[in-house]
Amino acid sequence: MKRKALWTVGIGVLGSVAMLTAGQGFPVGNDGSPKCSVATLKGRYLFAAQGLVFAPDQTEPAAAASVAGIHVFNGDGTGYDLVTLTLNGIDQQVPNL
Repeated sequence: MKRKALWTVGIGVLGSVAMLTAGQGFPVGNDGSPKCSVATLKGRYLFAAQGLVFAPDQTEPAAAASVAGIHVFNGDGTGYDLVTLTLNGIDQQVPNL
């Protein structure tokens, strides 16, 4: 039984070390330098945040806020967002941007 556990731990450690040696993934130009453009930003990206909203002249928070949504990028520099915003537990209407 102890040998089986030792083999399992050993394989897990080797797998972890193998993951550390993997190269970083990013588009590369012909000269080996990273290449980024609006074409590399394509698809759906999720986001979420939460925090407190303060009035401009107040030091105490006025409301608890949370937001979640999806950025959709078309790969040509255009896109849109689908957003849900909640202030103090009440859903707010957010237009498509």
